[in-house]
Amino acid sequence: LEGKCGKKNTKKGIKYLEIASKKNLIAAQYILGSYYETGEKKFNIKKDKIKAFKYFKMSADNKFIPGLRIIASKYANGEDVNQDLEKAYNYLNMIEAIDNDKLIDDMAIYPDVKIKLKKMINKEKIRVSKMLFNIRKAEEKNG
Repeated sequence: LEGKCGKKNTKKGIKYLEIASKKNLIAAQYILGSYYETGEKKFNIKKDKIKAFKYFKMSADNKFIPGLRIIASKYANGEDVNQDLEKAYNYLNMIEAIDNDKLIDDMAIYPDVKIKLKKMINKEKIRVSKMLFNIRKAEEKNG
């Protein structure tokens, strides 16, 4: 994408990220979700909420906590999908049973990046517990 290993080629870079995503490389799934969610101008990627959801869901299905949190949030708020508090609740509950530290330790990334990821995941768990509380509150209110 950035031309660090040769000439910059955005189309090829995206193509390789898509291939990696299909082979269940969680980092590629999450990165593509992020690029499509916001539209990554640096790589000439247009905002595409459908593709963003697809790639975030792939990372969630691979039990990556940030992906799980995003998908749960989308279902809870009806963002880019029909609101479904039950699905949101189920995704959020998955987070409690996951040990992402091992997943991160197994990734071929620099130690300082692993530390940052682990801190981000701890923040996500706190955010998730607040979301679960709000969903339970809404369900009690609606009977």
